[in-house]
Amino acid sequence: MVLFLLGACVSSGLDDTSLVQEESRTYEHDSELRITDGQVWGTHNSYHIAPSTDAIAEWNYTHPPLDEQLTQGIRQFEIDVVFDPEREEIVVQHIPILDDQSNCDRFVDCLQTIRDWSDAHPWHFPIQVLVEPKNEVAAWDITDHLDEVDEQIRSILGDRLWTPAMQQGDSSSLRNSVLEDGWPTLDILRGHVVFALLDRGDPQSVYTRELTDISDRVMFPLVDSEHDFAAYFLRDDPFQDGSSELVEQGFLIRTRGDAGLVFEQQRLDKAFAIGAHAISVDTQESLSQMNIEHPVSCNPLGVLGCLPSHLE
Repeated sequence: MVLFLLGACVSSGLDDTSLVQEESRTYEHDSELRITDGQVWGTHNSYHIAPSTDAIAEWNYTHPPLDEQLTQGIRQFEIDVVFDPEREEIVVQHIPILDDQSNCDRFVDCLQTIRDWSDAHPWHFPIQVLVEPKNEVAAWDITDHLDEVDEQIRSILGDRLWTPAMQQGDSSSLRNSVLEDGWPTLDILRGHVVFALLDRGDPQSVYTRELTDISDRVMFPLVDSEHDFAAYFLRDDPFQDGSSELVEQGFLIRTRGDAGLVFEQQRLDKAFAIGAHAISVDTQESLSQMNIEHPVSCNPLGVLGCLPSHLE
């Protein structure tokens, strides 16, 4: 069962002429608008391929390759990583053995797919990638390999990254950089990829040195709103109190417009209404509402007068 049939076939190949056109594309309001002025569609477990058995209904969905999703307008991914003890590689799986099919087997494969698409579309609105370190299966625990996760991200997407250190700049903390200066304008951030570490357990403790140092890290951690590392927030439930307040302060927010393969129009509408910057969905009913010509919409809590054509 494929839940990502969005129609409007778009060729992924570019000849030399079209590539030049892509590279020369500019937007006149990029010096005014920021990533926080837009809202993008995303997918949950973006790599996922339905297992051969349908014993667990919530696993019965398949997403196409990441570059196809990007071509259709998706600008936010969620990627689960585990460490394969046999191959000694970082691979992308929901749950080893039980739900292990992926449209990009190795983490580097996912990253390279994003890189290739980004190179072909260097004007693109910033892409958000949530990396979830999985440690439920002890033999496949990724916790001790997070340095390698960072190394792989840097090796493939180095000049495309917007990191915590870049965001903080000369500010006293990452949080203050958001509150005082905001995220960069699009003339700086177009063509970049923002990574967030989707975890608050042991992997987060290791990655952030017990929440004390991320100066050399690639991914923004999920922390409390008063912490010095606060910049990116996960609010899976769009009805959760306080999300709009975080948006108004300038923080990046990701929420889920549907969950458990259950479509609810009220939930999807709420996800956009609270001003979330990335709305992750899996159901065809949700995905069919995306405007492929203008996949980035104007945030209702963002700059007044914004038009989708200013963002894309």
